[in-house]
Amino acid sequence: MTGPAVVIVAHPFARGAHEGTRNQVVRIWWSVGAVEVHLTTGYKDGARAARAAAEAGARVVVALGGDGTFNSVASGLIGTDAAFAPIPAGSTNVLTRALGLPNDPLSVSRTLAAAAINGVEAILPVGRVGPHVFLSNAGVGFDAQVVQMAESHPTIKRLSGPGAYAWATARTLGLRRRSFSVTVEDAEEAFSAQFLSVQNVSPYTYVGRRALEVASGNHGILPGFTLLAVPRVSLFSLAKLVGGALRHPLEGTRLGGEAAVLGNVARVEVEATAELPLQVDGEPVVGGRAVRFERAVETLRLYLPARLA
Repeated sequence: MTGPAVVIVAHPFARGAHEGTRNQVVRIWWSVGAVEVHLTTGYKDGARAARAAAEAGARVVVALGGDGTFNSVASGLIGTDAAFAPIPAGSTNVLTRALGLPNDPLSVSRTLAAAAINGVEAILPVGRVGPHVFLSNAGVGFDAQVVQMAESHPTIKRLSGPGAYAWATARTLGLRRRSFSVTVEDAEEAFSAQFLSVQNVSPYTYVGRRALEVASGNHGILPGFTLLAVPRVSLFSLAKLVGGALRHPLEGTRLGGEAAVLGNVARVEVEATAELPLQVDGEPVVGGRAVRFERAVETLRLYLPARLA
């Protein structure tokens, strides 16, 4: 079976993926080859469309949306020969910004299409948690509760973008929080936390144009996971965390017991007495009482300009 060279999988309701933008993105990618567009109808639909495109012989599968769309499309490309091209059109777009790309879908389309023509490839490692993969980060506890709150109010998220997460954080602070145990690799002792984020790239997120850096000196793809854990979540601990991360990377700094940052981790396991909320790349998914994060054997091919590859 032979299909188009480029398949664009687009979230039709993403903030920056309206019809006019999609049409311009299509025109840019025609410089690489014939283009087909698929508009997603749900989270899992992106993975199905990406897998079908790869199996039909697509050279590049473009994900036009936010981090959730990037995740869905990438999930379908694991184990295939098709290259992955993330185009930012969501609320935060952590992955593309962490890769050093501008936060503009047309500019990134031109950059990645040129890289595809010139054959400049890079490798993106992938994280796994249960049946899910993640590209930017995954988290349990308070981190995932905030994502659930934001995603349960799609109108607020669509209208206010990144502001929706500030609103969701404030709302979530009023909810009950459970502690869980965290074991890093083969450590003999576990530690307790209410917030855990497992970073595959840095930064953790963005506040407007400013990055919340966690991993010291590693803006972009990390050699191993960086963990950000908060023992007890409070307004004070979060304010100190965000304020510190906006000034300098948290890794290697003194946080006064408010948080722990561990770098170059290959595996981490979490256990709790009740089911934990879980998020992958900003999408809430089914968690559990025992959750294991690890770097996947598989990687993703993607095209990047030579200065970033």
